[in-house]
Amino acid sequence: MLLFGRLVPALRTVVALPAGLANMRLVPFVLWTLAGSVLWSSLLTLAGYLLESQYERIGKWLNPVATGIFAIIAIWYLVRVLRHPSAARRQGAK
Repeated sequence: MLLFGRLVPALRTVVALPAGLANMRLVPFVLWTLAGSVLWSSLLTLAGYLLESQYERIGKWLNPVATGIFAIIAIWYLVRVLRHPSAARRQGAK
């Protein structure tokens, strides 16, 4: 699980939590983390090497997708800030 958890971007940051809850020993944890990180880096490097000649084509597709994802996150953040004002703003309004 740890090896594949390192390959999934959303899980990569929290994969240590289940390992810690399962009392996984440090040495196997470090070795599996190292293996997952090397595999992830190798896959990204290979993808970059293979897709280098397609840079313009991929950029035309990826830029709108990245912009859309950024817009969704920004809108979600603004909605959250407007719906849940901080305690300091609530106290200042009184």
